[in-house]
Amino acid sequence: MASKAVAAESVAAVFLLEPLQTSAAFKQYQKRPKSELSKLIFLMDRFKGSPAEVIYDGSHYDSELALKTAKAYIAKHYKKKQPAENWIREHAYRSYPGRKVIFFKTPDGTPRPLRDVLLEELAELPKS
Repeated sequence: MASKAVAAESVAAVFLLEPLQTSAAFKQYQKRPKSELSKLIFLMDRFKGSPAEVIYDGSHYDSELALKTAKAYIAKHYKKKQPAENWIREHAYRSYPGRKVIFFKTPDGTPRPLRDVLLEELAELPKS
């Protein structure tokens, strides 16, 4: 199965992202107050400008548009101090109202569940 082969590679490698520690998203994250919300914002910034596409209810969106929409969604639906991991599991898996799995499409065209990609990248953040 292709998704298992992709899972063996790091998210950064698959999505052609710069190394975490030197990324602009990580540098911004380090300047913010440490919070669960900061982690979610980091994840959105991490994929900004990447060649990834988001597939939502069967429609394809480039990373720029998808991330603007995601940040607005977070601003409206995030509850203070909710763990980032729990929020991702609840809000980054199925579309509304279609209830279809939301995917990230890798540069080679392989779809991966958005939730899984975000959780993998979240796990790479240094524990504070």
